[in-house]
Amino acid sequence: VWQEVLGLERVGRNDTFFAMGGDSISSLKVVARLRAMGYDVELQHLFTHQAVAELATVLRPRQAVPEPTAGAFDLLSPADRERLTR
Repeated sequence: VWQEVLGLERVGRNDTFFAMGGDSISSLKVVARLRAMGYDVELQHLFTHQAVAELATVLRPRQAVPEPTAGAFDLLSPADRERLTR
């Protein structure tokens, strides 16, 4: 992700984000891409854990949201359900 956002050919595990040319805008892009990949990450993580290896220690896969036991439609009374489906 850092390679793509910063336009670098290679990033080492001990390279620090801001020393490699990262800034506030590119840090937002990194966080957005990591979230899109399924990680639970905050912008503050990148500022406090600036090396790849350091950031890896706090990255966690996002927890799946459990499916609700009842859908919103199931919570309606039979009369309301009938009215909505007409």
